[in-house]
Amino acid sequence: MDLEKLTERQVANILAVFTLAAPFGVFWQGARSSVVETAIYASIWVLRFKNGSFYAFHIFDLGYTFTAVSTGVFNILFALQIIRCFKRDGSRRVAYVLGALTLLLPLWLGISMMLYVLENFGILLYMGPIPIQLALGLLILQKTEPKILTSPWNDEGETA
Repeated sequence: MDLEKLTERQVANILAVFTLAAPFGVFWQGARSSVVETAIYASIWVLRFKNGSFYAFHIFDLGYTFTAVSTGVFNILFALQIIRCFKRDGSRRVAYVLGALTLLLPLWLGISMMLYVLENFGILLYMGPIPIQLALGLLILQKTEPKILTSPWNDEGETA
């Protein structure tokens, strides 16, 4: 796929699909009863396994959708900023900051949850992001022309 020939609408559609439907995170829990649960989830679906075997597939599972939306707010903002950069209407610096936050917020919340569950219940747990959307967004961002700033105090400026 030649990213330089994409239209704004195509970029918006690709980012919408990758923001909502691409795997967003992984959840792994090992319990005392030797049952291991794994879930791979996106904003709108979750694929669940028990002891390595397929267990369930849900669309709009309340718990995972809430987790994905609450920890994925920066993914949505990142996608919107990439679209703005592609239209030469947004700052790449803001896109990079939002991109970093797509990983930092889920990692911070995941580590907090892992420590809490381990300390209070003695259960080993892993929650973490899968940065597919981040990688795609950064790839698209590299194919956009940078904006030339006319003032050091704001991101308004002319395009190159």
